[in-house]
Amino acid sequence: MIRHVIESLTGQPGAVGEPFRADACTRGCTLTHMAKDYESEARVVIDGEEFPVYARFTIYTDGGFKQWHGSLGSDEPGLGFKLLAADRVRLRMPDGKEGTIIPTRANGGEATSFTGSGPAPV
Repeated sequence: MIRHVIESLTGQPGAVGEPFRADACTRGCTLTHMAKDYESEARVVIDGEEFPVYARFTIYTDGGFKQWHGSLGSDEPGLGFKLLAADRVRLRMPDGKEGTIIPTRANGGEATSFTGSGPAPV
């Protein structure tokens, strides 16, 4: 099965354990192989005001392009609304690294989903 997938992606025979050569791709291949998950206690800074959160996010790498998405959990009442109504939101990790996030959905529960903007805070 894997050998068939390699052949269908590259147009050339391949074997498990052989390095994938992007220059061997002859059929309009797209590489979408890398994803890394993170989860940690963090702080979210909403228009200058800080709140403790639990952050879960995944960084996806597609060739040279990176994107990151995730969710924030918190016991803070109304945090989802505050996130959605904010002008600027930053996710601050325990080591001090920060990244800008754009809240995308708050369902009234404890979690708010987001999309990262710019480099991830890792």
